[in-house]
Amino acid sequence: SLAGQTVCEGLVLDFSKHMTRILEFNPEEKWVRVQPGIVLDQLNSFLEPHHLFFAPDVATSSRANIGGMIGNNSSGVRSVRYGKTVDHVQEVKAVLASGISVQLGRVEGPPLEKKVRLTNHEGRIYAGILEITEKHRDLIRKKFPSVMRRVSGYNLDLVREGDGLNLSRLIVGSEGTLAIVTEARLRLEPIPAARIVLVLHYSDLFKAIRSVPQILLHDPTAVEVLDEYGLSLAEDNPAVSFLLHRFIRGRPKAVLIVEFSADDEEGLTEKAARLESDPTIAREVGYI
Repeated sequence: SLAGQTVCEGLVLDFSKHMTRILEFNPEEKWVRVQPGIVLDQLNSFLEPHHLFFAPDVATSSRANIGGMIGNNSSGVRSVRYGKTVDHVQEVKAVLASGISVQLGRVEGPPLEKKVRLTNHEGRIYAGILEITEKHRDLIRKKFPSVMRRVSGYNLDLVREGDGLNLSRLIVGSEGTLAIVTEARLRLEPIPAARIVLVLHYSDLFKAIRSVPQILLHDPTAVEVLDEYGLSLAEDNPAVSFLLHRFIRGRPKAVLIVEFSADDEEGLTEKAARLESDPTIAREVGYI
């Protein structure tokens, strides 16, 4: 983690050598159950022939473990379409500090009442979370920020699902402080059949930033910024500089790379055309 959590006092568990299995796969219902050490790219390579993928697409996908993505509530460049890891975890198997193993997912009605009546560690957790989320319901609703990529703190705003609880949503993003995840059932998305990318050039970084809310109204799959510093680093790198000149004109101060995806190219062309003709965006842009 860039924030340095793992350099404090604690224990680092590396699941990437032995706990890397795909345990169960249901292509019809679009979910897969995996161990935490599997790498994102390896999982998606397995899923690709079935035209499915695990949507959070972190830049470190060639080495990011699913367990780490669950711990960090990872998102990625396409989070504007697919959200964060918490939006794709259906349930987890985890080991609590007491040493007991629990299955955490959506529970409601009589099964939830049974959980709350348990006298062990698991029962106290269910009873405690119910009490906390009920007592502070209005405060949670009012104070938890409604933003697209909030990944800090515990997801108390997400654990209540109607009259039920889903404690897997609390485990996601908890950075290993609540339990050790040993298995996870992940919801999958269909791979889009077609993609189109626009590169919007700007004479000023702040113009690029101001354009983003308007661009989001066009329902893109991804929006990524490259500022002047990033562009200069790419230009000085022989491994990527030749690619840069294929889509960068002149010397912009920033570019926004906007991706649309769909199941047919015709729909993508229409979306791209609508963005190009948007007067609010066109006022700020040098090239599209």
